[in-house]
Amino acid sequence: MQNTNVYTQHNTENQNKPNIRAVAVVYICMFLEGAGSILIASTKASLMEHFGIGIASIGMVLTVYSLFCGLFPMLFGGLSDKYGRKIIISLGLVLFIIFYFLVPLTNIFSVLVLLTAVLGIGYCCVDPSAQAILFDSYKDATPKMPLVQLAFASGAVTAPILIGAIYDYNVSWKTAYIFYGTAFILLLIFVQTVTFPKTANKNTDAESSRTSAFSAEPKPLREGLGICIFMICSSLATGILSRWADVYMTEVFNYSNSSAVKILGIYQIGCIAGAVMNLYLSGKIHVTKLLIINIGSSFIFTIALFITGTVSGTLFSLSVGLMGQLFWKNTGAATGFISSSSGIGLALSSAITGKMIEVTNVVNVFILMLVLTAVSGFTGLIIRRMYLKLFK
Repeated sequence: MQNTNVYTQHNTENQNKPNIRAVAVVYICMFLEGAGSILIASTKASLMEHFGIGIASIGMVLTVYSLFCGLFPMLFGGLSDKYGRKIIISLGLVLFIIFYFLVPLTNIFSVLVLLTAVLGIGYCCVDPSAQAILFDSYKDATPKMPLVQLAFASGAVTAPILIGAIYDYNVSWKTAYIFYGTAFILLLIFVQTVTFPKTANKNTDAESSRTSAFSAEPKPLREGLGICIFMICSSLATGILSRWADVYMTEVFNYSNSSAVKILGIYQIGCIAGAVMNLYLSGKIHVTKLLIINIGSSFIFTIALFITGTVSGTLFSLSVGLMGQLFWKNTGAATGFISSSSGIGLALSSAITGKMIEVTNVVNVFILMLVLTAVSGFTGLIIRRMYLKLFK
């Protein structure tokens, strides 16, 4: 009997160990998503020349991408809760591949807009589904979320560096799109070889082992909506910097396209530093305090891109981790809410700033960013108050 108990305990421990290959899928997806998220912004000059369009049209392309990123994450995240992560992630990867290989083959602007919408839907499939794997794999996935942002920001660094090198050596910009398209093909093949853990709402063992620490039940239209509003305001502010900093450098400081694109890389390196800092702080300071600290520090936007990237590099993972903690039974849909909010914020950012730069000057756009960070800080305070009330 004793030997049987030992065997049973050992077997249970093995079942509770996370599938490393499934977890690897999360971080590889985030890395390549990060690269793709900045690729259009990094090739603005080449796309304008190739398609014969102006900067307002590029703003529209970025708006379409962000809008579609924001429209459907909840839908596809929920579908992955119901039907499994693999099928939804695979669908998204196929859509990514379509975008990266077809953009270099067309010179019709309307087709570019359509393909950008396809890219956005691909993001909706992959982003919430991949992040939800961490909640399926770990009883407490919140400490793992900074690694998601670290992987995303690390991938985002590669695009400005690659595009900057392409401009320096007069290589076609199309090479970058084909390169990332090939990387997504390899990832799609790898995903088919992985066995993913059961989703949280279908894992009865996980459900029975989790008990709520809250006295009151978190509500999607209360705490959930508050975090989404926070994410929209944050994305509005950070989108101005992450997508238009190169325009600022060319118009205000007369940088070349190559040098200006590399400025975007500095921002993303700052995001990596922020994610690393978040790994250290997440075990020492509660997530709701970090929301306030990060947003409050975002006024440093006007001082240095690197410090700004450090600040904003923690926001998304903090929000996803908090949402997953509150609504762990439906993590696909919960993380989808955050992805949707981020996409909506970035869509509004692209639409507003693209038009503002055309009719006014880029300096006024960055003043708008400061106002948005103040609104985000106030929202962060409200979220913390709501969170604390759950324990009363």
